[in-house]
Amino acid sequence: MKKATVSQIRKGTIGLQGMEFRKAKVGYYEEEQINGNDIIVDFSAEIDMEKVCESDDLADTLNYAEAYEIIEKVMSQPAKMIEHVAARIIKALRAAYPNILSLTVTVTKLHPKFHDGAQPVASSRVTLTD
Repeated sequence: MKKATVSQIRKGTIGLQGMEFRKAKVGYYEEEQINGNDIIVDFSAEIDMEKVCESDDLADTLNYAEAYEIIEKVMSQPAKMIEHVAARIIKALRAAYPNILSLTVTVTKLHPKFHDGAQPVASSRVTLTD
C-alpha cells in the first residue's frame, strides 16, 4: 500500500468533543428557560488540509480554540429547541470558516425535563450535518 506524501493530503477532520455548557438557557418549557439545562456540544468539520500540512501554520487550518469561542457565544443565546441551537452553531462556524467542506454538530441535553417535570432519561440529542 502506497503512503501519501504530505503534499498529497487533501482532506481531514478536526473537531471538539464534550464541550460543556452548564445552565444554558435551552429548553421549551418556561422552567428550562429560567433555570437552564446542562448541554454538551460536539462538532466535527471536514476541511482541506493540504496547506496546513505543508505550512505547519495555525492560520491555515480551523483554529479549534476560536471555534470553541464561537460555539460558546451561540450557547449564551436562549433557544427553545436543541435543533435550533445545532443549526445556529453550523451557521456561525461556516461564516467563520468558509473552507469547511462538511460539518457535523451534536447537541446533547442532559436529563431533559418532560412536560410533567419528570426526568426519566439521561439525555436527548440531535445531530445535524451540513
